[in-house]
Amino acid sequence: MATGTAADLDLLGNEALAGELPGVRAAFDPEMMRERLQAALIGPESPGRAVVRRCAPTQAILLDGPCCVVRYELELGDGSGRVVPALVSGRLFTEPATAARYAAERLAPLAERVRGRAEVAPFARAAAVIEPLGMAVHAFPVDGELPTLVDATDPGVAARALGELLAASGHGQAAAPGQVAGCRVEPVHYNRRRRCMLRYRLDLAGGGQLVLYGKVSNDGAGERTPAVVAALRDALDRAGTRFTVPECLGFRPDLQLVVLTEIPGVPQVAQLLKARLRGEPAPGPAADGLTLEDAVGACGLIAAVLHTSGIQLGVERPLERELADLRAEVAPIRRVSPELGGRLGRWLDLAEAHAAPTAALPLCQSHGDFSYTQLIFHGSQSGLVDFDNFCQAEPALDLGHFMAYLRFAGVKARGMSPTERAALGQDLAARFTAAYTGAGGPAEALARVPVYETVSLVRLAVHAWQRFKGNRLGNVLTVLDERLLDT
Repeated sequence: MATGTAADLDLLGNEALAGELPGVRAAFDPEMMRERLQAALIGPESPGRAVVRRCAPTQAILLDGPCCVVRYELELGDGSGRVVPALVSGRLFTEPATAARYAAERLAPLAERVRGRAEVAPFARAAAVIEPLGMAVHAFPVDGELPTLVDATDPGVAARALGELLAASGHGQAAAPGQVAGCRVEPVHYNRRRRCMLRYRLDLAGGGQLVLYGKVSNDGAGERTPAVVAALRDALDRAGTRFTVPECLGFRPDLQLVVLTEIPGVPQVAQLLKARLRGEPAPGPAADGLTLEDAVGACGLIAAVLHTSGIQLGVERPLERELADLRAEVAPIRRVSPELGGRLGRWLDLAEAHAAPTAALPLCQSHGDFSYTQLIFHGSQSGLVDFDNFCQAEPALDLGHFMAYLRFAGVKARGMSPTERAALGQDLAARFTAAYTGAGGPAEALARVPVYETVSLVRLAVHAWQRFKGNRLGNVLTVLDERLLDT
């Protein structure tokens, strides 16, 4: 059961936040925003003009400042009888003047560049200001934080850039830029303020097709990725490949775009766990014989291979830095939700105290976001994706992060009593760590796994609060209450 006060779990009901961002509640009202977006981006309803038929706030993040970004999925009647989807983002500020300045400086130049593009055809303007709410709004692919997204989503620009990368890498059927005859672009993951993942479906001149994935970012992750992937693939070749990783075709600085090949598979651990907890058959692709235990064991093996690879790339993330960064993220929560902020701060203090008598292992190559969402399966074949957070850290950082997500998935899925769920969690943890040490991962790392597990759970709680996900926050708090560092 979710734990926490109503103000903790329902951020929209928080009076302190409403005082800081007066327009925040209206920003989450679907009908009000349907009318506001119609007026701001399209104009009054009239014959031949697009109509916002449906508006759904789907994602949000609260940034300190304060500022809130909300994404809306729209269904538009485009004036010709068709209903087409559209994606609009709103950036909510404390003052209308700040929103107007942001729109003029960051959005207007990009909106002018997408004029005439198919994605924004139903809109009279691709960016605007909703002054009563202090909100700047913009239609995808306009994004003031990711300005190169405009070009990275342009089919013509993308076709040329991808053709050049394919030619330089000698990958697959496309040996020259001119062999890319067509390109369709689809947003895949656009829920982070610093990154957007795109899927490119290429038609090749010879009649074949190719799917590539690109990521536009503003934090330098894309520029780092080619070296990370090359080093990892080389390490796997030397060790004898035991899991798959995509090939990185390169980085385009002009687009801030890194491009990777597609590998088969989908995340399976959470789905298998949910089926087990609910006493249901294994779902979809997992029905081909992959068991929950096998999947968890494969994850432990992947962690061991990574940690013993000898690669040394990425920033250093010692425990002290992790704690300091998280305490900085908790500070705004203390201001708006003091009780929750205090609880999270005490858990971090507990983690630090629990770590004090244990020895820190030397930093090694780590994934940095080693959760079940980054580990995919195609039959019995496993794969690793998402290299944005590659870093040098204690092995326990990845191990604790994986266990935190595994326990969170168990609470989220429901289906068993807390006692039964805890027993299953212990069995899976034992399977994961046995596979890890059996594949050469250092057994000494296990002593600090509860510390890093707590740190990851606190980070999960912080991010759930920032994203207005009360149910998710309640589930994380439940896991934290159950775990208490095993003390």
